[in-house]
Amino acid sequence: MSGKWQKILKLSVHGGFLDGQEYEFSPHLNCLVGGRGSGKTTVVELLRFALDCLPKDAMLKRRSEHHVQAVLGGGFVTVMVQTAGGSVYKIKRQVGYKPQVSDVKGKQTKLYLHGDINFPLVVFGQSELERVADDAATRLAVLDGMISELQLNNKVIRSLRQNLQNIRPEAAALQQDINQLKRQTELIPIVKERLQELETYDLDGLMVRQQQREQERYWIKELCREARKKERQLQQRTVEYTVNPNDYESWNNADLIEESLSKYAETVEKQKYNFGLLAREWENTYLHLEELQDSLTNRHRQIEEQERPAMSKFYGHNLVKAMEERSEYVQTLLDLEQKQHQLQEKQRRMKTIIRRRNELLTEMEKMEYELFRKRRDASNRASGLMGNNLQVTVSHKEDTGQYREFLAQALINSGFHYNRLAEVISTTIPPKVLAYEIRNEQIMLLADATGLEKERAERIFNYLVYKLTPEQLLELEEMPVPDWVEVELLDGHTWKPSDQLSKGQRCTAILPLLLLDSVQPLIIDQPEDHLDNAYICRTVVPALHQVKKGRQIILATHNANIPVLGKAEENIVLNSDGRQGWVAASGGLDRLQVLELLELLLEGGPGALQDRLQIYHPGGWNNAKSS
Repeated sequence: MSGKWQKILKLSVHGGFLDGQEYEFSPHLNCLVGGRGSGKTTVVELLRFALDCLPKDAMLKRRSEHHVQAVLGGGFVTVMVQTAGGSVYKIKRQVGYKPQVSDVKGKQTKLYLHGDINFPLVVFGQSELERVADDAATRLAVLDGMISELQLNNKVIRSLRQNLQNIRPEAAALQQDINQLKRQTELIPIVKERLQELETYDLDGLMVRQQQREQERYWIKELCREARKKERQLQQRTVEYTVNPNDYESWNNADLIEESLSKYAETVEKQKYNFGLLAREWENTYLHLEELQDSLTNRHRQIEEQERPAMSKFYGHNLVKAMEERSEYVQTLLDLEQKQHQLQEKQRRMKTIIRRRNELLTEMEKMEYELFRKRRDASNRASGLMGNNLQVTVSHKEDTGQYREFLAQALINSGFHYNRLAEVISTTIPPKVLAYEIRNEQIMLLADATGLEKERAERIFNYLVYKLTPEQLLELEEMPVPDWVEVELLDGHTWKPSDQLSKGQRCTAILPLLLLDSVQPLIIDQPEDHLDNAYICRTVVPALHQVKKGRQIILATHNANIPVLGKAEENIVLNSDGRQGWVAASGGLDRLQVLELLELLLEGGPGALQDRLQIYHPGGWNNAKSS
């Protein structure tokens, strides 16, 4: 099989509505034909399902998934494909599972459909064609189908983005640590200043002198207490007396007892006298010590008065608290200096990461601009091929939808009109620039670029600074802003973009773009919707003749002009009994059975065709041509 474009070779269905059916496709134009309910849409949806090309629109995606679930159930489909490089693979898929890739002999591989094989295709289900006008991503994908080197460009860009995403967590964590350490180390000058101030107060000298005074007060007070104690003890001894025994006079030796008591009493009296003298001596000592204590207090008062200016700097004139404060400040300074060292280490690491990120961002911007140039060339070719009534333009990094949604989510609880603000900011400031402004707190750039009042811009800016985390800032910095593709139709003398056109005009504008050269297979369910037969014959059929030479096209259709005048290489005629669908016939227009069924299904049969011709040309077709 010749031709360096991608091809769907065969679809095999196992289970469900089309159980046991196989559909072989030509590398050129294929038409699925049949009555309603025969399975045309089912074939389209099964191809889309197997090759994992479901719609991005959530509602359309659910509709497609429900259709596949209904017609396939617990069965599976197998699609044989051929890449532009000539490799053949089998893709097997069951509902609820990812596609499985096998080689041509059916041996399971470790390849992934997306990324390894990379088999993109363009699919539009029934009534989806008109939605292209509202879907910038689809228009871009269609234009990209014209670029042969697209896969290589996108692979490089995806790799660069993946590298940026891999770096992002470490960079975000580092930035968060740096921000925290910066806030902490900002206290270093304050701590140093306070320590220098405390050093000027001679805290150590004050503390030594205060401790000496406390010791002096303690010991003189202790001496006073001891002197008073001894004086009182001696006073008590002076009142001691001895009790004489009773009735000793009647004892036999009363004379000796009386002499003994007399002698003892004499000595006691002498002792009392001496104790009295000592008590008075200790009393005099105590009084003298009190005088000395008063003198010491006066001296201390004079010294403390001299030290009062220095002491007044302390909390509540508490020197101990000041010493504790100094000790705490010294420890705090040591901790902060350690944090400053950590900050410097993290900043050095961050500098390396930023340099790497900038290299990746620069390379990605270069690749994206190179891709834009190719898209611009493709749009010029497309405009030239589509005639004078249609034109395709592409603008670099103008699809700000994802960027706008990011900003709207960030501003949603800000109290501002977040959707309006997101629109203004996203259309005036590139995401990378906004991230730089927020990170470096350059508020005036926001006001200047958006035209917002300075006060309002400042409030918005401060909210974004508060709201966005370091990781979100990095995400913003690398936010993809795709190119914007516009398809315009000349309506009278006015060029109108596709989103301003009617359904018919939209299809008229979009279909010629789809029918341009591309390596990607094109699958459309009923492309004739909203198109008149004259346009199909005048525009669509010639385009099919041209593009099918180098691109596979699969169309489900009710319009006879497409398979017959388009000279489809493969016509697959479908039928069903409501419970089961099957292939009634298949092949080119050289097969009589195929022609008969096409005539029956698309023209109503030979009789209906002849009747219409008779009505259109009562005098006969030859007379009509000659006239």
